[in-house]
Amino acid sequence: MASWHHCSQLGSKLSKFDYPRIPAMEKWILHSINSKWRNWKSNLKAAHYDSSQPLSYHLKHLPERVRRDQWKNLVAFWSSKEGKKLSNINKANRAKQKIRHTLGKKSFARITAEKQALSHDASNSMNCLC
Repeated sequence: MASWHHCSQLGSKLSKFDYPRIPAMEKWILHSINSKWRNWKSNLKAAHYDSSQPLSYHLKHLPERVRRDQWKNLVAFWSSKEGKKLSNINKANRAKQKIRHTLGKKSFARITAEKQALSHDASNSMNCLC
């Protein structure tokens, strides 16, 4: 499955989780699930998919944590013309990036606030005639 947006059972899946039904929270949860799903597929592809091997090879070498039907769908998509075209477009776009994101888990807003606090503390300590 290339995307979970067309999943008709999404509502029933979310009902299994107990969380306040706040729109902003639900949006964040769905965004987080989407990110984790994309990362999982990327890791699977990197570790278990070889484009030079036929579909039959991949079906015989099922990763331990993946259901057979899902693996079959993923491999079929990665092997399809559409999947290969999308992969090539994404590789080209990634190669165009000049600056890599290297801040880690801190957001830009948090780093800015910390820098402002440091500069404010520094200016206050310089004004002190101790």
